[in-house]
Amino acid sequence: ASWAYQSGSHGLYPGVVHRRSVLLLERDLTLVYDTLESEAPHDYAQVWHLASDYSASIAGVDSTGLGTDGQPMVVVRQGLGAGLSLVPVKGATTPMQGWYSEIYGTKVPNQVLEYHVTASTWHYATLIATGPKAHAGASITASVGEDGTLTAVVCGVSQPTLVTLSNQVAVGETVTVTGTAVTCP
Repeated sequence: ASWAYQSGSHGLYPGVVHRRSVLLLERDLTLVYDTLESEAPHDYAQVWHLASDYSASIAGVDSTGLGTDGQPMVVVRQGLGAGLSLVPVKGATTPMQGWYSEIYGTKVPNQVLEYHVTASTWHYATLIATGPKAHAGASITASVGEDGTLTAVVCGVSQPTLVTLSNQVAVGETVTVTGTAVTCP
């Protein structure tokens, strides 16, 4: 009754399996868990496009999309940030990235956040806070077990939340969301 969840996978990139789980924790607060697996190392890029009139304020691998009035409108936090690099892009032509188009044949630069890592297997645990939650200082700490089970603590919300996700996009997939006995750092 208090949260919603969906997951899926694809193999659109040769030799890479991508699994994504999206967990709506509460209004304006979403946890996205991506798992990418391959036998060979790849340059994985997780890409988030900000609204066309937003600018980005970046601290490490965390980013805040600021509206034209300078107020936070969206916050993107990485719970598994060790080893990641954040490359902000706006209006690049080689390769083409950081554009949007409202009318066919036109393009307008917009802010894009590219999170890169080179690995065979990688996990992203991304917390996205929008609207009022972007002001609340939402944070995430996460870890992934050897079996791929994600454990994440989300803070700065109506109540601290513990999320456990196992068997992502597989038989026996389970998601547990609880707000009891969770301590925020």
